[in-house]
Amino acid sequence: MNNVDKKTRAICILGMHRSGTSTVARAINMIGVYLGETGDIMSPAQDNPEGFWERDDVVDVHERLLQQCHKKWDTVLPLQEKWYKSTEIKSYRDELIDLVKKHFSGHNLWAWKDPRTSLFLPLWKDILNELNIDIVCIFVVRNPLDVAKSLNKRDGFPYDKSYGIWLNYNITALKA
Repeated sequence: MNNVDKKTRAICILGMHRSGTSTVARAINMIGVYLGETGDIMSPAQDNPEGFWERDDVVDVHERLLQQCHKKWDTVLPLQEKWYKSTEIKSYRDELIDLVKKHFSGHNLWAWKDPRTSLFLPLWKDILNELNIDIVCIFVVRNPLDVAKSLNKRDGFPYDKSYGIWLNYNITALKA
């Protein structure tokens, strides 16, 4: 197989917020997997001083998708069945297709990370299949008690809410 015939592969890093997805994203970036240009990547913050290693544009689309679905990142409820096939989602789908074409064409191996992808994996799989891009998922799982402690410290969430969010993200990602 020559380079012209080489199929593009995307690595999707899945996992709940506060589970170590940032560490995994940075690790694969350090071994040569393309995440984006420096200006595309979310800046570190007090709650993640080593960096999130998320693309601002992907997070933006995901946040707007959550709004469209009448949810927030901390939802304990799954999205409706086949939500990604609805006509209301088409513009977001097109936007993600354009984003992938614009920022990742020319890279045989690239990755993205945003915990919200755990909720949106069916859409991403459809998009990448349409673009003839292979997808490989790395699923990061952290003990839900540790996630709950971290969310309690950062956001003041009660443990039962954090357990619900953790369960939603993990079950939804596994189902997809």
